[in-house]
Amino acid sequence: MKYNKLITMIVIAWGLATGCNDDVETPSFNVTADQTTVSVGDSVTFSFSGYADIIAFYGGEEGNNYENKDRVSLSGGVPELTFESMGAYGSFNNTLSFWASTDFSGTYDSTSVADATWTELTDFVIPENSDFSNYTSSGTHSLEQFVGNPVVFAFKYQAETGATQRKWQIGSFDINYVQDEGSAAVTDLSGADWTAVDMTGSKSWTVSSTYLLHNSSSSTEASNLDWIITDFLILDQATPDYAVPIKGADELALDDYKYAFSTAGTYNVVFVGTNGYKGDTETVVRTLQITVTE
Repeated sequence: MKYNKLITMIVIAWGLATGCNDDVETPSFNVTADQTTVSVGDSVTFSFSGYADIIAFYGGEEGNNYENKDRVSLSGGVPELTFESMGAYGSFNNTLSFWASTDFSGTYDSTSVADATWTELTDFVIPENSDFSNYTSSGTHSLEQFVGNPVVFAFKYQAETGATQRKWQIGSFDINYVQDEGSAAVTDLSGADWTAVDMTGSKSWTVSSTYLLHNSSSSTEASNLDWIITDFLILDQATPDYAVPIKGADELALDDYKYAFSTAGTYNVVFVGTNGYKGDTETVVRTLQITVTE
């Protein structure tokens, strides 16, 4: 999405600054491929004729599909979640649980957590015993019951004084909207935008871009009750696919562009050529179908 915005800004700026003609010329821009069937990892060379001020590329792969450039919502599928966790130390196995709320106020403090209605999601696997060297997958489970409402998800840590309190780490958290034709990412661990809420005790959750961590406590330390909560998520909301800018308005004409596909399949490859003048633009779209084999 950020690339689409960048390209739009470049087009507008170029249009305002360009030339003396009153009309924007439609780009005289065409594309050919040196081969339309290629193996995974081998490059296709796309050759250009004519000219366009700006050229953008969609390879047709997930996240870079021209057909999804304006997509803002998803339908006909189910959002699914999987996460990984591992624990160590301690005598209490049931110290970590997983919850969801659709009426959380959005204020990340102990009062708001206590006032919200929380649903415990018990289908997800959380290991009872672990040596803190390998993650355990939660399994993949549907979140269909939460489609249609903004929802937050949370890990709740609760351990009592009198015994060593367990250490927990969450290593991944992935929500994907799964359809027959494939899946679209809704969020991941870093994108979920976690906030820790310390309810009681001396320890609390730590947030990093690659894990969530709650450290252990000794048997003499006070009981700990702590939550770590996502931002509000809309599970059928989509991020528009992005374009890759391959030629800017201030760059010389581009003769060719090479690209290698990482996964077998049939792809509609799209090049968008744009000319601009005084805020007006003219665009042409050129599409080629490329088959990628193992």
